[in-house]
Amino acid sequence: MSQELRRVRQARIVRVSRRLSAVMTALLLLTPAGIILYAVAFSEVMLASHPWLAGLRLPVRALPLEESALAAAALLVAALPGLWGMWELRALFRGFAAGMVFAPTSARRLRRFSLSLMASGISEPVGSLLLSLAVLRHNPPDGPHGALSVSTGDLFVVLLGVVLLVIAWVMGEAAALADENAGFV
Repeated sequence: MSQELRRVRQARIVRVSRRLSAVMTALLLLTPAGIILYAVAFSEVMLASHPWLAGLRLPVRALPLEESALAAAALLVAALPGLWGMWELRALFRGFAAGMVFAPTSARRLRRFSLSLMASGISEPVGSLLLSLAVLRHNPPDGPHGALSVSTGDLFVVLLGVVLLVIAWVMGEAAALADENAGFV
């Protein structure tokens, strides 16, 4: 590959990585705020349309502030692995923008992101249970008091995390090999 083509490709990696790092920063700030706003300000909509609650066919009603706060906490708990993943992606893209593409730190960041994906696949069912417990606290004795939502999408996210974990492992080995080869020159 010519030096000019390599320079153009590296410049594109830097440009795209800077943009993606900025997107991850924005998402890290907006996601928790959006979750809290959703749970507190739009509690009637959440009860009627949230996929974790839809099967319960709950009556549309505004949640009291205490239940809205508990719902926000449940949703934030479920979002934690995703937030961790965004944090790791942000650091990964910052490293790419700084020229650390095939570096041990890049492999480590990708490995952590893959672990966050696997944790996300587990946190969504846990979050669904916590959310249903939060909004059903004062349900009548004959009504539902909790629900667990598990989907094939959760399994897919875990499997994607496993695939990325192996890719990160290979990337780490490539970085170690590159360091070893650089020592021979």
